[in-house]
Amino acid sequence: MKKINLREHYPFYSEDVFIDVPDEIADTLFEAERQE
Repeated sequence: MKKINLREHYPFYSEDVFIDVPDEIADTLFEAERQE
């Protein structure tokens, strides 16, 4: 499990919100961010 900050991925979060997600989900989010 990896901890991610939702504010880094979703602009409507105005404060830091940390959640634990499976490694596969975190990898997918980071890969999508790199492709942009």
